Amino acid sequence: MSSASVSILIPTCGRPVELARCLRALRDETAAHKHVEVVTIHAPGDDACTAMVAAEHREVTVLRTQERNLSLQRNHGAQHARGDVIVYLDDDAWPKPGWLKALLHPFTDPRIAAVGGRVLRGDGTLQYGAMAVSRCGRPFVLTDGAEPPPGTARTLPGGNLAVRRDVLFKLGGFDENIAYHFDDVDLSLRLWVAGHATTYRPDAAIYHEPAPGPHRRTLWDRDWHTITQNSIYLALRHSPANARLRRLKPLALQVPKTARFFAWVLTGKLSPMAFARALRGQATGIVAGYRKGLRQAPRLPLRGATSSQRARADVATLVP
Repeated sequence: MSSASVSILIPTCGRPVELARCLRALRDETAAHKHVEVVTIHAPGDDACTAMVAAEHREVTVLRTQERNLSLQRNHGAQHARGDVIVYLDDDAWPKPGWLKALLHPFTDPRIAAVGGRVLRGDGTLQYGAMAVSRCGRPFVLTDGAEPPPGTARTLPGGNLAVRRDVLFKLGGFDENIAYHFDDVDLSLRLWVAGHATTYRPDAAIYHEPAPGPHRRTLWDRDWHTITQNSIYLALRHSPANARLRRLKPLALQVPKTARFFAWVLTGKLSPMAFARALRGQATGIVAGYRKGLRQAPRLPLRGATSSQRARADVATLVP
């Protein structure tokens, strides 16, 4: 490709079946669009997936990273992307027909910096819709079309996200201190703090069936250490420095999560062993989150990076 207006980036590792499904659906979805490139970003040890992409999807660009870190993979893809708009899609997701056109349409308004879309389960039921989040990480469910409450940011799901490349670079990209979970919430908060306009498109829908991986045995039996650590880190990074009880708010938000653990074990969603693992992971994650949030600065490698020189298509041409 000589020049792309849109780059669809898919961070991935160890999911050849799911990735193949995603790429097959994308091939149909992008057929009517000009100036679109698709890029997969593979973590170490993903030889089976890279071989599959090279053999079956020669139109796809393959990148590799030296570390399994979702934020790092997202940033690495952005550094090599040729599109003026970068679209992130999960490897265990696939687009509903019309997804790309709906996701890109808001960019005809030059004020819009980023767009998020609806996430559906494989059976078509809603998994993730319009959401907002406070500075300390408290989530709010929004009805479609509703504006976020005062003092909150619109949450854009990282697995169904489009963002202007120049805006992403000005913000520094994704925080590589967040290797998994809350990476998209952090970016949403930074977009909001910087005053960028964002929007949500319910018709820009994808299907998503969460696949098992190193952070998730099942939907409920997950890597609660990392999730909790990143929740605490996020809250400490974004809560105003002069806010009263700033350091206690992140801890208070863990109480509902603990209650859910008890509910899940009572309803059979968590085994007793998984329940104990969840409580232990939450406890160690709280300690690690406070240590990281109070001691470490964000890792934003795209800040100050130089964009490659290339011909830029008018964003208005993205919508056929």
